[in-house]
Amino acid sequence: GAETARVFQNEKGGVLGKKIEFVKADAPDAKAATSEAERLITVEKVKIITGSYSSSIAYASTPVAEKYKVIYFEQGGIADNVTQRGFRYLFRNNPLASDFGIRAIDLAEQTICPKIGLKPGDTKIAVIYEDSLYGTTVGTSAVKYGKERGFRIVADEPYSAKAVDLSSLIMKLKSAQPHILIATSYVNDAILISRHSKELKFNVREFIGCGGGHGTKDTADALGD
Repeated sequence: GAETARVFQNEKGGVLGKKIEFVKADAPDAKAATSEAERLITVEKVKIITGSYSSSIAYASTPVAEKYKVIYFEQGGIADNVTQRGFRYLFRNNPLASDFGIRAIDLAEQTICPKIGLKPGDTKIAVIYEDSLYGTTVGTSAVKYGKERGFRIVADEPYSAKAVDLSSLIMKLKSAQPHILIATSYVNDAILISRHSKELKFNVREFIGCGGGHGTKDTADALGD
């Protein structure tokens, strides 16, 4: 998307009479995010950094930009505390992670409960989430607001997105017998959860996927119809 926008804008003359050029940095983890932000600013002399996707990466790299007074425009790291540190050079236009949890509970209360004929007090919700900054913020928000709205939270389960076997998690969910499952995942774990659920015959009536892996074409292609 960014590359498409760059091409379109350059066809219109760029910015301030100059063509836009991207300098790319790969940051697979928080440590790399810090060092790459430093390199982009001190070596490549960039004036604006945009990224990242991961809240943990955004949380680690943005203090570097703030130190050098370089604009950092975050596009995907949604954890609340990324923008709660009083930074002047950090901008973000996506929803907060806590909002994802709140909206999941809104959906359960306003749409799903009437559909399945249950009141919140009679509705069992299971909440699972990958245990990085992103998933934890969304998941704990869903648990908090779910309890405040009177739902029965029958599972509150963090897990590692790097896990290769989540069958024990699915067995816990199967034992809890929720009416609604709220999941916050990246791509690989979203696919793994779905496949394990099918293998272990965990059939939840309503499933709410909170962003991340549940919003990608890769997940849809892997799971099929």
